[in-house]
Formats: sequence, structure tokens, C-alpha cells
Amino acid sequence: MAAGFKLYGHMFGCQAPMTQDLLIMGSEVITLGDAVDMDTLGCVKPADDTDYVYGIVVGLVGPDGTPLSKLPDGDVDGTRTGNAGQYGSETYTAASDNTTDKKIKARVIADPFALFMNDTAGSIAQADVGQFFDLLDEDQLKDQDGHLTAGAFQLVKLDPDGDADASKGLFRIAEWQGFNYAQR
Repeated sequence: MAAGFKLYGHMFGCQAPMTQDLLIMGSEVITLGDAVDMDTLGCVKPADDTDYVYGIVVGLVGPDGTPLSKLPDGDVDGTRTGNAGQYGSETYTAASDNTTDKKIKARVIADPFALFMNDTAGSIAQADVGQFFDLLDEDQLKDQDGHLTAGAFQLVKLDPDGDADASKGLFRIAEWQGFNYAQR
């Protein structure tokens, strides 16, 4: 499985997860499937292992919600590479003035009850279900035993595809920046 978080479902069944289109900070590189956090101005950047996670990027759009891949070249200052779509590899490197000029946004699932598949950096075991994992980088969880009390994501299920891959799991955002925003 490619790196990144892939939407797999919702803890409340058929409910569609909440999404928001959020301005990308200038000079940041955002790829579909990245975990992101939000700065005090409401702009997103890739999350790292010390950040609360605001959500997972599932699209790249212009200021009016038009998919980045459909915008005319003159409406995009940064660099777009890869394929569009939820499971594509689309990446956008924002221009330094993105927040004031072209205003390209990341479409983010900002829902702490959405479930995401992630191919972790190592093996996970049944004893890790319910435990918490930290980010290695914006698109992968660390190779570690789960923590009992804290971590950006919580393991909900092992090997959700049933293909005997001991590194894959189904996770939810546990340290959601939406609940913890005042603390940042």
C-alpha cells in the first residue's frame, strides 16, 4: 500500500465525514493522504510528530472549490504533480504568497470519528488495538508499540483488508486539533 492515510469509513456507520476547504500555508508541500495541522490563522501545513492533527487531505482545490487539476494554469502559482482523486498521488507545493494571492486550499476530512487505513512503519499486533500511535511524518505512523495514554492516532482494527499485512491498521484521529485548538 502506498504511504498516506486512506478514508475507510466512519465510527458511526454510514455517516459522511466532515470536510473543510482550508487555505494552505505559503511554501508548504501537501499530498493527498497527508495528516495536517492548522496554524493560528486557519491555514494548514503537514503535521509532524509533535502536532495535534486537524485532519487528512482528500483533495486540492481552488478558492471556489474547483479541483486543482481543473484550474487554468494562470490560477495556480505553486507546483502541482501527480494524479488527482482520493487515492491518487497529487501533490501541491504552494507559492510563498498562497495565503494572499491564488489561495489554493486543501480539502480536509476534519472528523475525529472518521476511520483511516495506514500502512505503519512496522508491525502492529492485537495487543495494540485501542492503543495510541504517533506520526513518523505527515503520511505514516511510527514503528512502535502502541501507547496506553496518548498519541495522534488510535488503532481501531488490525489488517482491515484481511490480506495478512501486519503493518496495516484502521485508525482514528485521537489528538484532534479541533478539540485542542485553544491549547495550541
